[in-house]
Amino acid sequence: MTSLTEFSLPIQGLTEGQHEFNFQIDKDFFKHFESAPIQQSNIQVRLDFDKRSDMFVMDFDISGTANIECDRCLELFDFPIAVQNQLLVKKADEAKEDLDIIYIIDGTSILNVAKYIYEFICLAIPMSKVHED
Repeated sequence: MTSLTEFSLPIQGLTEGQHEFNFQIDKDFFKHFESAPIQQSNIQVRLDFDKRSDMFVMDFDISGTANIECDRCLELFDFPIAVQNQLLVKKADEAKEDLDIIYIIDGTSILNVAKYIYEFICLAIPMSKVHED
């Protein structure tokens, strides 16, 4: 994931308050993840980043289409993606993750959000992928 530097947020250099980041997710993004269920996509991500003194609040708005394989006929089709998720980031003595809370070591200067975007997109795809045709 080191080559996904455009998804690294310079959290230490940001002032307190609201910040917006926009990302385009395409086939190059999914190449960085082993066994990715998506090979091509046209997905936009808007990240509203609220830096507070005690934590960071990240609101992800993800929309677009993912090109996936139909489980019934094996034909590729564009599946619509529309997801909104929130993550909280708090400072702690050790880095760890809970359900919707990420703990980072105090003094961390960069936070890469690619992994979280990938997880949100994958969770938006149903277990049974069947198109209407």
